[in-house]
Amino acid sequence: HQILPGGELLISDRMSHDDTIEIVSLESEERRSLIQAQANWARLLPTGRLIWATGGALLGVGLASGGGGPVGDPVLLLDGVEEQALSDNGTLVYAPSQGRGDNEIVWVDRAGRAIPVPGVRGRVAAPRLSPDGRRVAYAIQDGPASWDIWILDLDRATRRRLTFNGRSAWPVWSPDGAWIACRQGAVAEESQIVRLPADGSGEATLIAPVPASPSTWSPDGRTLVATDFGTQTIWIVSIEGETSELRAGPGRKGLSSFSPDGRWLAYSSAVSGREEVYVRPFPGPGGVTVVSSGGKDPFWSPGGDELFYYSADSQPGSSTFFAVDVELSEDSVQVGTPRRLFEGNYWGFDVSQDGRLMMSRIHRPPPITELRVVLNWTQELEQLVH
Repeated sequence: HQILPGGELLISDRMSHDDTIEIVSLESEERRSLIQAQANWARLLPTGRLIWATGGALLGVGLASGGGGPVGDPVLLLDGVEEQALSDNGTLVYAPSQGRGDNEIVWVDRAGRAIPVPGVRGRVAAPRLSPDGRRVAYAIQDGPASWDIWILDLDRATRRRLTFNGRSAWPVWSPDGAWIACRQGAVAEESQIVRLPADGSGEATLIAPVPASPSTWSPDGRTLVATDFGTQTIWIVSIEGETSELRAGPGRKGLSSFSPDGRWLAYSSAVSGREEVYVRPFPGPGGVTVVSSGGKDPFWSPGGDELFYYSADSQPGSSTFFAVDVELSEDSVQVGTPRRLFEGNYWGFDVSQDGRLMMSRIHRPPPITELRVVLNWTQELEQLVH
């Protein structure tokens, strides 16, 4: 994080769906999004350039005057970077990559035992199982700011690329398994929700021009729920493109999940001051039930009698996963006591028909053994980022 003049703090989140670089007022706690970007480090320069680290690279973009958003597309400044620091006089110190810490997709049981899924390694994220459980859609990073969606056939251990634009992420299956909805766009403010035939037979078609990441598709196929991590808004999006905002209060928002019967929506919000999982009737009306004691990104079990979620409040770089029994009736929900399942270094998950979790497991890179120093680096940066 970076303390800015005027009592503000520049923050970014690492290895998280909360992929937004923000400025937060230390006095009012009001948040202002600068750009949607997965970053583990960011700096705002006095000249109005924003730089950040992601996927082993340093990127930069100019910001509009008066605290506005990005001007143009991000520019690659330096690749092959493991860690970095920037001094006030413009000197950059960085550790070159010793080999990237690739991820892999794994099956994980309730005791935390993991079995790798053959055929997938790299910077993979957000694995989502098809309704029949035979295919997995996931996003993979193939460049510093480039994400595309692939589909893995679990029976045959073969994979197929679905998108080729370097601007696609957050895949979600339609209930019949025929379509993939995803977020598509160069930068967050210009992204939108689209859908593509899952068999690759056609082009993407627009669902709604909102810069949000879809997380769940209703069982009747009529509604998507998506989260804008920049404005911290949960959107209800009809397949015809009509949009409305879910009234979830202020604070950070996470992913959502429809119950198998489509009558209940689980979601996460920090309206209480910390992230919690909530359940509410859909589309309403009705009250809101608190499920967790600190948690985010819920997923229903196929039978609708359990919710899975995780908390990132444990040791750095690790998350603790929980399950909680849920009993649904015609107009009410009863929630049991959350059970701790296991802890691990995972990024995104889904729940199979037999109750196993499919996850992206993060492997950390080797230790740093070398540092490089670049004098007056910000002067060079000014020529690259306008």
